[in-house]
Amino acid sequence: MASPVRRLHRLFACLLAASAAATATAQETPVARRDRVVVVENSAPVDVDVIANDAVAPAQLVGGQLLVSSPPMGSVSVVDGGTASAGDDRLRYQPPTDFSGIDVFSYQVCTAADGCDESQLEVVVRPAIDVNHTAFADSGYVDVPLSGLRALPALTLRTTPLRAPDSVALDLATDPSPRDLWDLAGTQRVVRTLPQPADGNPQEWQVLIDAIGWGGDVDLYAGQDLNGNGLPDPGEVDCTSAMAASERCELNLIHPGNGDVRYWVLVHNRHDAAQTGELDLYAFNLGANGDASLVATAPGTLPADAAFPLRVSWNGATLVDDGLRAAGYVGLWSEGNLVGRFPFRVERSGEAFAPRPLVGNLDLVLPPDRIHEALFVDVPAGATSLTVRSFSSRNIDLYLAHAADPSGPVVAPAPPRAEADASATTAAGNEVIRLTGAALKPGRWYVIPHNADTLTASVVLQATIEANPPAIRPGSYFDPGRGGHGVFLYPAGSQWTGLWFTYLQDGSPTWYYLQGAAPGANGLWFGELFRSAWDGGGNRLTRIGLARLSPSGTDAFTWTWTIDGETGSEPMVALGRGCPVLEGEPLDVSSTWFAAESAGTGHSVQMWPHYEYYAAFIYDDRGVARFVTSEAAGFQGGEATLAVEQLTGFCPLCERPGAPQRSAIGTLTRRFLGGETRMALTLDFTGGLSGHWQADEIVQPLGGPASTQGCAP
Repeated sequence: MASPVRRLHRLFACLLAASAAATATAQETPVARRDRVVVVENSAPVDVDVIANDAVAPAQLVGGQLLVSSPPMGSVSVVDGGTASAGDDRLRYQPPTDFSGIDVFSYQVCTAADGCDESQLEVVVRPAIDVNHTAFADSGYVDVPLSGLRALPALTLRTTPLRAPDSVALDLATDPSPRDLWDLAGTQRVVRTLPQPADGNPQEWQVLIDAIGWGGDVDLYAGQDLNGNGLPDPGEVDCTSAMAASERCELNLIHPGNGDVRYWVLVHNRHDAAQTGELDLYAFNLGANGDASLVATAPGTLPADAAFPLRVSWNGATLVDDGLRAAGYVGLWSEGNLVGRFPFRVERSGEAFAPRPLVGNLDLVLPPDRIHEALFVDVPAGATSLTVRSFSSRNIDLYLAHAADPSGPVVAPAPPRAEADASATTAAGNEVIRLTGAALKPGRWYVIPHNADTLTASVVLQATIEANPPAIRPGSYFDPGRGGHGVFLYPAGSQWTGLWFTYLQDGSPTWYYLQGAAPGANGLWFGELFRSAWDGGGNRLTRIGLARLSPSGTDAFTWTWTIDGETGSEPMVALGRGCPVLEGEPLDVSSTWFAAESAGTGHSVQMWPHYEYYAAFIYDDRGVARFVTSEAAGFQGGEATLAVEQLTGFCPLCERPGAPQRSAIGTLTRRFLGGETRMALTLDFTGGLSGHWQADEIVQPLGGPASTQGCAP
């Protein structure tokens, strides 16, 4: 209901309008246009200027009204702008509690003398506002801050693959009658067909559409072609975005498993001059598995209204040039139920490539005359041959350059091509370089491909190494120059497993789980790298990268890793060897231990004649993976209680400012007696972390009885 002052304003305006009507020609009936806004679940009320994109003259709104119907889900009211005109009125929308989805309701724009027109406001409520990220490399990550959501007791994240757009150039003529969309003047339309399901079963698809006008206002309309005529139709409109120079629509479509499912997109130029632009279309099969191109991770369990970072990493093989774009969807699920999805769009700035190791077959896209100077392979000591191949239908030149052994985590750029040790520069794209004998030195080799063609090239690179390497035994390893983190590697059947204890970017402790086939004849080991999260009843693993071990000496290796789209490398050496003696017998217990009833947690035990070290791999109260440590300067016998410490340190690519800071937070009682191994851990996190952990468990080696380190020095 309008205020008394507003009613007086409108009465006065109506009198003026009535007086003017005797001499003035009536203006056109207003045209209301559908609106679309995106808000966050449980957000504060949002004011929406629905009249801003409607076709109505400001003078018509003097004495007019903005009316609204009740939405199916949330609540809405008209906010009086305080003047005689309805032009400054707004719709104030409040999303319902703990709701993500779509709410659509009607509103009317009414003038004092020329009638009313009705349209709709579509409110998309989701866990996060759409993320549009500018990337300075072809891979990396961003932390998306979320807050205010419902309780998420068992949070899991699912992503679609990252897709390059189906891009269409827009060339929009001037519309002489911009009030009328359906005369199709000043428009451009696109029709697409969803792929047929190979198995004939129904599929759910999400289509993301971005329209960008370079010179002015464009409106975007989209819908399913229900009547099969291949043309836009007013009765088929499912999404309208008409509130800014750049617009976005989304369609949720069900493919029944057979027949054609088409959708159309219509772009309308409401600007007063012809303009160009670009239309990007992305289609995602929501039932398909995700891949490493787009990965999302978050804590495993969260109370209502918690603030937390959701990490999204990308690996965009096509994001190789300034301005190129790709997109995908991130879905939040809890206890098996979908909470909501949000689109993640990344746009390149610049042409830099992120460093990455050449592992297996690597697919690349190289624009014309571009050089990739951040690919490398670490050749082990004892190598007898290195063969690098390129496969492409374009003209690719290939170079190999040896560099100094890495000493810090940051991967340096490749040496200039002019300093390369070997090259293959024929007019073809299938090049081979093979090094043996004195030409092959252990250490880091940069693989430098150059697209010598005039067209963009798709390239597959492959590196093969033969070697008689020094032995790398299972055990614990660390970087003497960056003490405070390390990795435990132990066999488990035909596999090796690893636990890497390190730190997040904020310095808080965390750990990663690794697993891969045992090293082959060349001594190299490759492990997939996982982030673990705990929801109170168990853990879930999300693959966020990989690690590679290349022997540099006996029980020493170059440790190369990719985490969340970032790559680093450092030297590792054995932390210690040998066994203490208990009751006259060597106590061979250095290994990774776990309790079957609490799989997803565990302990790494390192016990030598004059030193004990323990790392417990557990979780805080939000289910974030955390490690804590205990140590003693001497063998403490068959049973002992040690202090537990929480460390604050440096992330894998961060500068090491000094030794990690330590805080005593609890106790560990370990027992190796009577054929039983028991770990009793009690602690309370500190230093910005929260949570209490208490467990008293009989544990066993993760890889079985034969997976301990042994007692050889």
